[in-house]
Amino acid sequence: MNKDNSKVNLFICIYRQTVLRRHIFHFINEISAQRNINALEGQKYLKGKDIIQLRDIRMISKYALPWHFVKHYLPDDRKKIGRYVRWQAINKYASHPNATVETLQHLIEWSPHVDFVGDYLDKTAINGNLDILKMIHQRYPNTIIHTKKSVEGAAKNGHLSVIQFLDSIDKQVQPLIFTTQVMDNAASGGHKSLVEWLHQNRNEGGTERAIKLASENGHFDCVKYLVENMSIKKGTEEAMNMAALNGHYDIVVYLHQHSYICTTRAIDGAAAKGHLNIIKFLQENRTEGCSRGAMNISSANGHLDCVRFLHNHRSEGCTTDAMDEASANGHLSVVEYLHHNRSEGCTKYALDSAAKSNHLSIVKFLVKNRTEGCSSRLNHIIEDLTPEIASILVPIIPPIELSSDDDNFYDDTGDDDDDQVYNNYMYSNYNYSSSAHFDFDEYYWEP
Repeated sequence: MNKDNSKVNLFICIYRQTVLRRHIFHFINEISAQRNINALEGQKYLKGKDIIQLRDIRMISKYALPWHFVKHYLPDDRKKIGRYVRWQAINKYASHPNATVETLQHLIEWSPHVDFVGDYLDKTAINGNLDILKMIHQRYPNTIIHTKKSVEGAAKNGHLSVIQFLDSIDKQVQPLIFTTQVMDNAASGGHKSLVEWLHQNRNEGGTERAIKLASENGHFDCVKYLVENMSIKKGTEEAMNMAALNGHYDIVVYLHQHSYICTTRAIDGAAAKGHLNIIKFLQENRTEGCSRGAMNISSANGHLDCVRFLHNHRSEGCTTDAMDEASANGHLSVVEYLHHNRSEGCTKYALDSAAKSNHLSIVKFLVKNRTEGCSSRLNHIIEDLTPEIASILVPIIPPIELSSDDDNFYDDTGDDDDDQVYNNYMYSNYNYSSSAHFDFDEYYWEP
């Protein structure tokens, strides 16, 4: 009771202090307003009446509302809002993709002393808002509105008019901020008209990445223009490799016809994604061949037609990883084909992973037709298996040997990493997905 009384007395003492009381209620109001804003962060839209109730100047930049709506937020005496807050809100508004010159002009009239800075103006250029850029440049001629980030970002998004405007400014100042990255970005996004304009009006050109990125993303018109109009050397094999990986048959054919090179990763990549037409073309017209990874990865991803073609037309073969991962991913037809047509076989991982993933048909097939069996590791997860799979495997699961590494393999503490450890077992470098992105600079198909 004494403690309660002391708390009450303390509150009364604090409350009687005018300054402290004012600060307390001010912060309560701020916290309440911030909670309202945080609650709305995930919403894609708001009703106007909900926005007005928030009464937060940051909502100007968040929703880029027109002036006739924005003015409801703004007090007649702008000094009621801190200068930095006003400055930031107007900068953010100018960088919003829906910003208009009319509203920005009204905001500047309301708070004239505003400096526009690069990070926000970069976003204005990247979003392609040419009218805003022109207005700021005219009204604030000393403001730097052209940077490497703004030019490269505008090029990536294909904003030709913005690039032309920034080019007119760039030629008036030093140092120049256009680089080969501008052309590379334009090609990556498939913006042929911009690529053409840059080639005709700028001297920087592009790099091998321009053709590589255009090929990777399937922009045939850009690839064709770059090959026929620019002196980019043909030494990059990544263009055809990535076109093959992503299934851009017309680009693969075109690059081949124009003496571009590739590596074994071209067929490997096409096999990974199941692009049989590209595999056939490369097989018939190129000499690079493929690696064992081609059959491994096409098996892992269930592309039986690719597996069959590689078996019949290539000599590289595969490894036990082919059947192991086909089993793990539930591709029964591939497992059956490999069993009947290949000699590499599988490892215990095949049955372990099929059981863990509840692929009953594959478990039955492997138990009936293969001799590798399963590992004692399944003892640790037997309760997690379906009753039917458990009934099949319990009689054949080897006992746990204390002298083996099995003891340390599973962590009975319930660590979330258990599944990851299991998935890495005997196959750490071959956890593929048909939708995965293959980084050819870091990945090697051969185990």
